[in-house]
Amino acid sequence: DTNHNNITKAVNITVNKIDSTLTVSSIDFNYGSSGSSNVTFDGATGVDAAVNDLNAVVNVNGNIITVSNLNTGTYILTVATIPDENHNKVTKTSNVTVKKINSTLTVNDIVFDYNGIGSTTASFTGATSINASVTNQPNATVNVKDNKITVSNLAAGNYTLTVTAIPDENHNQVSKTANIVVNK
Repeated sequence: DTNHNNITKAVNITVNKIDSTLTVSSIDFNYGSSGSSNVTFDGATGVDAAVNDLNAVVNVNGNIITVSNLNTGTYILTVATIPDENHNKVTKTSNVTVKKINSTLTVNDIVFDYNGIGSTTASFTGATSINASVTNQPNATVNVKDNKITVSNLAAGNYTLTVTAIPDENHNQVSKTANIVVNK
C-alpha cells in the first residue's frame, strides 16, 4: 500500500539444544575374562565410559564397550555421550557383574604298604589351601602341608581320599577324590 512504509525488524530466534539419547545394557562375565555392552546413541559423535574401580580396563570401540581386569563383584559402569553441536551430554549407568569361577584341583592316587605312610601332591589354582580326609575312616591320620598330603593309620584295603580346595575371593570351592590302596 502506498500509505505505509516498509519496516524491517530483527527478531531473535533461539534454538535450544536437546539431550542426546543413550541406552546402555548391563554386563555380566566370569572372573578372568571380559564382558561387553552394545550401546546405542543419537545426537552424539561417540561415548566415553568408566567403571568405578581403578583396576578396570574399559575400552570403547564405536558402540561396543568392553570391560575387563575386575575381581568378582558388582560395579557401576558410567557412560556419557560426546554430543554433537545440536545436543547436550547425557550420562547413564549400568551394572557390571563379575561372577566367580571354579578353582582347579588335581590329586593323584596313593599306594602304600600297611604300617607305612602314603603321600601325594595336589595341584590347585584359585585356592588359598586344601583340606583332605579319608571317607568313612575317622581313625585315619591325614596331614596337609602346603600341597603335600600324607595318609597313615589305615588297615590293608581300598579307601577314598577327598580333597577340597579352599577358594580365594574370585573362585568357587571344588572337591576331588583319589583312590588309596594299602597293601598287605
